[in-house]
Amino acid sequence: MVDSLSDESLALSARSGDDGAMAALIARMASVVKAKAAGIRNAGIETDDLTQEGMIGLLSAVKSFDESKGVSFRTYASACISNRIISAVRKSVRLVPQSSEPLYIDHVSADVSDMSADPERIVIGQDEADRLIRILDERLSELERKVLYSYLSGNSYRKIADGLSLRTKDVDNALQRVRKKLRTFHLQH
Repeated sequence: MVDSLSDESLALSARSGDDGAMAALIARMASVVKAKAAGIRNAGIETDDLTQEGMIGLLSAVKSFDESKGVSFRTYASACISNRIISAVRKSVRLVPQSSEPLYIDHVSADVSDMSADPERIVIGQDEADRLIRILDERLSELERKVLYSYLSGNSYRKIADGLSLRTKDVDNALQRVRKKLRTFHLQH
């Protein structure tokens, strides 16, 4: 059962294409991502968008985690999530005229390992992961889900295309549709 596996084991399994491990890891780390995204105000970018950027940072962490470095996955992923969010904020700040209100970044780089001990946050994280999986199942076509899960497992567009007998352009189009559907869902709720 994936619930009994360490973060490190889940990350390695998720990188190998285990969707259950990926879902469990997202559930465990959802509160970290949300806390980091919520810690930024007046950046000209929505918290939901920062949360998505944080999730991309989490996926990057899964893809690049090296347990031989002696760092826990949670610590490594936390840094990847922060870096991705901060990068998105910097990009947003460059693209949007400066506001007269100051930019606030609260606790983005803070160690959030204590969050995992908070039962309420664990339940909220699991609920968010379950909700995300339901949304993906309801809103995405079978092809879009296959492309997304393969992409989330760290596969390149070329590898996804080869594995699903598609062109790389088809993979790119499917991921664009996924992004659009997720944005549309966020705007509606």
